[in-house]
Amino acid sequence: MKEEAWRFNESFLFGILKVIWDNLGYPSSKYFSTLVARDFLDFLKKKISLDNMSVEEALNSVTKFFVDSGIAKAISVEMRKNDVIVNVEGCIYNSVDSKLANQVKAPIFVCPLVNVLMGIVEHKTDLMGEFGPVEIKDSKCNLIFDLYPKKTKIHV
Repeated sequence: MKEEAWRFNESFLFGILKVIWDNLGYPSSKYFSTLVARDFLDFLKKKISLDNMSVEEALNSVTKFFVDSGIAKAISVEMRKNDVIVNVEGCIYNSVDSKLANQVKAPIFVCPLVNVLMGIVEHKTDLMGEFGPVEIKDSKCNLIFDLYPKKTKIHV
């Protein structure tokens, strides 16, 4: 993508996230932002044939796609019983996160990559995810999404 096109997309994404944050605050922003980029999962299901894979195979295939596509330099995913740990290095969205943190003083409450991975887990299991703690340092993000049975109410 050309530099100008990316800058436009970056500005657009920042603006949308700022509006969500300014109007809904943290709990609602965190909840609704899990839907960001979920429609990309439909594209990936067709491109990679995710339906015939286990959840772990699907997560690994999608992270490979993100790296091969230049969306991130490296991604690792570890699915555990109650959560999924995602480590991302060199993500193209880091600049948006930094801008939100510095200009709006908003915590990181959305990650399109994690949303897609969360969508895979929800599609292939009886679990649902909720965006958890995020740590960003030197263009590396360490993210966790917590897993709950789909019938559990997690939002107040």
